[in-house]
Amino acid sequence: MRQILIKQINDPIISSLLSHVKKLNIGYGPWIAGGVARMLWFDKPWHAHDIDFFFPTVKMFSKMKNKLDKLSLTKDEVKLIKTATETEKKLGQAIEISSSIPKARHVTENACTYRLTINDTKIIAQIINRQYYSSVDDIWNDFDFRVCNFATDGKIIIADSNGVKDCENNVLICNDPLTRRLDVKRTIKYSLYGFNPEEKILKELLRQHKQGTLLEGWGDDYPR
Repeated sequence: MRQILIKQINDPIISSLLSHVKKLNIGYGPWIAGGVARMLWFDKPWHAHDIDFFFPTVKMFSKMKNKLDKLSLTKDEVKLIKTATETEKKLGQAIEISSSIPKARHVTENACTYRLTINDTKIIAQIINRQYYSSVDDIWNDFDFRVCNFATDGKIIIADSNGVKDCENNVLICNDPLTRRLDVKRTIKYSLYGFNPEEKILKELLRQHKQGTLLEGWGDDYPR
């Protein structure tokens, strides 16, 4: 049974972003979870990292995607859409412009990633559709490391007390039970963040290496 810790949040960039897209709710979603929520908890700079959004339903994911598609358009793209719309009215027929409008700046089967400027600050928002979740606990159960077990709705942050302790001690410990395979890239990634992998993680990676089953890593953090 996890012990949950709670903090208030007042981050102007997060608040401004959410005012453009969608209100979150720590109880029923959507949620920001993982690294940015962890950095907010410890009042550390987060702007160079992806803001990862998780959703309870495909409907909520689609609503945010539509708003982020519009929010991420450049001035040139907005001008192109306006010109196409005016031309459509004159011709009385639709004009295909989707190929010229890269709305989602980067798309995989697991997520859509947007590079945005909010309050003159460049940020990266990533909306995850690899899976849909019924609660924050459901999301955390899908994470590999306890230091990921943080979540926020822009008003409060909640944290797994074990995740807070691991961050304070700079250690990397797996969630128990671990519902996904360990992979090398993520282990290295968190090592570079300053978290020292527990012996159990290193032994498991060595075991996989000896057996020829080592998972080097995926193109993103959320493989299916």
